[in-house]
Amino acid sequence: WRFENEVEDEPYVGRLRDAGAIIIGKTNAPELGMGCHSYNTIHGTTLNPYNLSVTAGGSSGGAAAAIASKMLVLSDGSDMMGSLRNPAGWNNLYSI
Repeated sequence: WRFENEVEDEPYVGRLRDAGAIIIGKTNAPELGMGCHSYNTIHGTTLNPYNLSVTAGGSSGGAAAAIASKMLVLSDGSDMMGSLRNPAGWNNLYSI
């Protein structure tokens, strides 16, 4: 995997930006977007902000950890096989 800086927004990010959202960054997720953890070879492992000896879950563990640590109030993701529900539960959050 080669890291490249994207110069264009994905369509849904562009729509959010057009509606006035402030995009602050991208959170960690596993390679290929699927997994029960948030580990990848570029950014490493995302840990649970309540207990740094355990995972934040996956695949949206980076988003869940960012919300749980109060870096964000809202994040997006997809729920394939619990990819939102598991990290939410492991980080004391709810997902909808």
